Amino acid sequence: MSFDFTDVTGSTSSGISGTGTVFTEYSATVSGTDDDMAAVYIDWGDGQTPDGTFTNDKRYANYQWVQLTDPKGTVNVKHTYTSTGTFKPIIQVINNAGFASAYYGAASTGSLAADYPLPYKQETTVSGCVIEDGQATGILKADKRVVKSGIDNTLFETEGPNGLWAFIAPTCTEAELQYIDDPEDKGIECHINCTLRVSSYGTGTTWGDLGSSDVVRTLAYQISGSDFTSNRGFDDILARLTGQPILKRCQVVRVNWVKLIKCGGTKDGYGTQGPLNTRDIAISDAWNKFRLFICSRSSTWENLGVRTASSGIQQAFTPICYVSAGDPVKYSDDPDRNVTFDFSQSRAKASNGSLTNYKFDDGCSYYKIWNCWQLNDGDKFLGTGNYFTDETMTTGSTYKAQYTYRTDPLGLNNGGDAQSIVSGGAMNITGSAYANHSSGTKWTADNATKYQVDQFFLNDFFSFADQYYLARMSTQPASAANLSGANVSSLSGNRMQIYRIAGGAVGKDSGDINHEIASTKLNYSDWRDVGSGTPVTTDLLSSYPTIDYTKAGYTNIPGDSLQYHGDGTGGLGQYPIANSSVSLYNLNDTNFGTFDSTSYSGDDRQEKLLMLLPNQTNTLFFDIANFAPQLGQKTSQTGTHTDYGSSNGPQAPWKFEMQYLSGRRIGTIHQELEWKPLEIRDTTTVSREFTMTMLNPTQVNTSGNRYFMNSSMLSKSGPVSFDIPADWVKMSLSGASAGTFNRVENTLATGTSDVVQMNVSGAFKDSTAVSGYGLTFAFSGSGISDVLKANNFTETSDIGSYKYAFFPKIDSTTTDTMNAMYWLASGAADGWDGDDTIYCQYGDATECPPLSATTANCITGSIRRINMYEMISGYTKVYNQGTSNATADIELVPVDGSVRPYPNLYNVTQTNTNAGVGQSMETAWQNTEYYPLRMVISGGAVNNDDGFFPAIKNIFDANQSNCVVIKEIDNSAYGMSTHPITTDISFSMAGTYYQAVSRKGKVHLQRTGTPIQSIGFESVDLGEYNLSGSGSSFGKAGGKGLKDRGTLHWYYRMARRLQENSRRVYYDLQQKDSTYIRFWGVINNLQATYGADGDKAVNRYSFNMIVDEVALLDNVKRLMTDPYPLGAEGTLRGHSGQFG
Repeated sequence: MSFDFTDVTGSTSSGISGTGTVFTEYSATVSGTDDDMAAVYIDWGDGQTPDGTFTNDKRYANYQWVQLTDPKGTVNVKHTYTSTGTFKPIIQVINNAGFASAYYGAASTGSLAADYPLPYKQETTVSGCVIEDGQATGILKADKRVVKSGIDNTLFETEGPNGLWAFIAPTCTEAELQYIDDPEDKGIECHINCTLRVSSYGTGTTWGDLGSSDVVRTLAYQISGSDFTSNRGFDDILARLTGQPILKRCQVVRVNWVKLIKCGGTKDGYGTQGPLNTRDIAISDAWNKFRLFICSRSSTWENLGVRTASSGIQQAFTPICYVSAGDPVKYSDDPDRNVTFDFSQSRAKASNGSLTNYKFDDGCSYYKIWNCWQLNDGDKFLGTGNYFTDETMTTGSTYKAQYTYRTDPLGLNNGGDAQSIVSGGAMNITGSAYANHSSGTKWTADNATKYQVDQFFLNDFFSFADQYYLARMSTQPASAANLSGANVSSLSGNRMQIYRIAGGAVGKDSGDINHEIASTKLNYSDWRDVGSGTPVTTDLLSSYPTIDYTKAGYTNIPGDSLQYHGDGTGGLGQYPIANSSVSLYNLNDTNFGTFDSTSYSGDDRQEKLLMLLPNQTNTLFFDIANFAPQLGQKTSQTGTHTDYGSSNGPQAPWKFEMQYLSGRRIGTIHQELEWKPLEIRDTTTVSREFTMTMLNPTQVNTSGNRYFMNSSMLSKSGPVSFDIPADWVKMSLSGASAGTFNRVENTLATGTSDVVQMNVSGAFKDSTAVSGYGLTFAFSGSGISDVLKANNFTETSDIGSYKYAFFPKIDSTTTDTMNAMYWLASGAADGWDGDDTIYCQYGDATECPPLSATTANCITGSIRRINMYEMISGYTKVYNQGTSNATADIELVPVDGSVRPYPNLYNVTQTNTNAGVGQSMETAWQNTEYYPLRMVISGGAVNNDDGFFPAIKNIFDANQSNCVVIKEIDNSAYGMSTHPITTDISFSMAGTYYQAVSRKGKVHLQRTGTPIQSIGFESVDLGEYNLSGSGSSFGKAGGKGLKDRGTLHWYYRMARRLQENSRRVYYDLQQKDSTYIRFWGVINNLQATYGADGDKAVNRYSFNMIVDEVALLDNVKRLMTDPYPLGAEGTLRGHSGQFG
């Protein structure tokens, strides 16, 4: 008797090849000495006692009986092991006479455990097996998906104590900073509560190695006067604490901006309450915009060294947090500002397996270089494997993360030489606040570049745009050695192929051909130059036509987006910077040769990012550096409209549409592929409201008066989601070419079974010149119509033109025109006459010889549907071999029409010159089916500015179990203290109480909470209804129109928009003792009443603000309490009461 395991997938080995894997179905073959087995008992050896020990004890055995209807000598039984271990099956056989055999197993009788069944005999052919663990499953959960911007101390937790610096974001002009530094306000004051490491010996900063201790201290940081207008750069906070034995800080516990805005509803912004004026509004706007960042420096960045000779990383500052007037207090342990990631639902594949550690990515890319995720299978930063390395490892099953607003620490797209860090330590011109901003740079938007300002995007309510992060994780099971790839949970479950495809400008040739002008090959421009008859090669390195961004799409290499090609070398210490991002440099500005000698931009050309997914998804996450150009950030502040080359004001430079590949009648001769638009929910877009008169002040009222949202897409990280369409098809290159891609034509017979084709027979009939197209020959045979109609072709339009191709295969005289390819078309007309003749386009007899003119020759060939040019659009199916592009001289030859035998490559080349996409696309996509998506991008980098293009770092499928999308919001409230109010303001304070009365009438009261309260406001909207002609009040020249900031109509629209967008607001109310109450909340409803008195009627409106927090401010608007719920007792500092 024998018992052998065989892999159920068809392995020919006698066992499980030494070891098997859990949750793999295996087949065991039981062979007896006679053909009389009627039943078989099998104990698989993986039964467990109550304490979890594997046993063959029949009380706990995992056994099965197999009963046979007819006696046999061999039985095959399948089993799946769910646990790891060494298992020793036991079998017993019942023959057709009813006699039972002994129990047989591989173990010797001398080593039997007491729980073995009896009678037992050793049989070495009853083989056991070793089952090992499989790939673990990583599951990531989060306690919240939306988190307020907080305090990120991970730099200190990883690198240890470091210094603190202050930095003012370039969101205010110098004039606006002077408002903040008004003599009565005396600048700003910020208290930073932190843990400091102090020396135990001496006061110098070099004594730390001799002993130190950690102390909690509050640092009072104040700036005023020349601090705002001088060249301060990053201001060393600890350096201001002279005489202190402070070495470095350890952790920021809390940041409290104690000195807040002192304007709104007061005379001149100060003193007693009185009418508003322009200065009040300007002060309010300045404080709404103002952001004070607390930063530190990363030694990890600085240790990486110089990237190139012209741009180094000298002082790499990184943000810890920021505060604003609308969000003045932040705690590091505030649960609303922390996300707790939970890895505990992750599982080893084996039921008895366990996990040893977790590796994670909090979604901050390489911006947090000290905690930077990396992939295995390669040196640091160069890994291309399927899981994270130990750089971000934790053994705990939870991890707490904090987020704050960040820009690329290397600068926007790393810039070029003109935007690099220059000698002397000036700020990186394209860089963020956290590049090298030295003492030689001012803190104002006036002095920052357009690139810097547009990385700190403020919306219409002066909040930073919502930030999105894709957190991911992988887990290591205990059953495998650390970083053993077989068992670590994978990050590549739906890893996509990504190709940048540079399509041609439509209809830009001077002839009458209405087809796309572009390269016919994905690697290089291979279509023909008029007159020379030779290929014109556009070098990839200078024209950026196409590029394989697959690796860049999932790796985390800090580097230069301008080094877009696959072969670049460079610095960042010892690490190459190739494939560091999905670069869109030179967007829509590629030159493809003679017919396309003009560089077209805008909607003339639309480049595409082609993404091939192994499985369907409904969410893609785009990791993009913050950059929102052309939305008035710099322009509205400095008064110029030409920063990005636009004379009519801010214009969003690019936009995109998502499309999916749809298909009908897949796998048949009638197969149709078509790109269809997806309705998406896009979070990479930022928007601001503009008016027509703002865009062109010289044309007031000429184009109508209106408000509109101007948007900049691909301007920040975020998910792009959509509903999965029912007709989204999975397709390969072979599937789009009737099964023939990259199969040389002479290897394909007319009867090749895996080729979708119709076989027809006939002979050459005649040749005709078609004006604007060149030569076409007719091919006729008595059975052609029958073949086509048998395949449901009833109209000539079913064949159409340039959809189907004819491949002659067998010639009775064997000429070299066999195994060629001709498009079925007659100029622009259909390639079938509806009867027994088809028409074949060949253009030029020398370049692409037609079939033999000897009518006696009988030729058999194949007709195939070619969908390659629909699936990879933007490439012409023909090239002009004529002497010029004049209509009479044009001779259109099929791509590769001169090659015999035809290679069946179409618009994909095999050449891997300069790391083009042809070879990699063929390798990945030839026979492997993917779900294609593409992003069609219109517009381009205005004036081809260096660094002026979307900075896409990665593209991931965000619908995996091991990832979570986190949204960080700027909790800064919009100040409404200048909003004109026409009625009294009332509010109430309340508590929620538990009430009980004892039997003796004693009343028990216990406060259990604070109910939600609200405040009501009323105001008026004044202005004329007449908004046209010279009397228009919309954009009135020489005075304020309705649209202008500070008018009553503008305040009404702002209140309405705040309610529509659920934006947080605050309002300051002065009390009799000169202190202030600050209310924070949201406007939950707004009611308007329009007057019936004509053009100048007074429209009244009211709105309610739901209050979530309040704080008490003193007479100079210093915080006296932390924000707390209305009706509760606040945390007071030097103040004995709540409200006066």
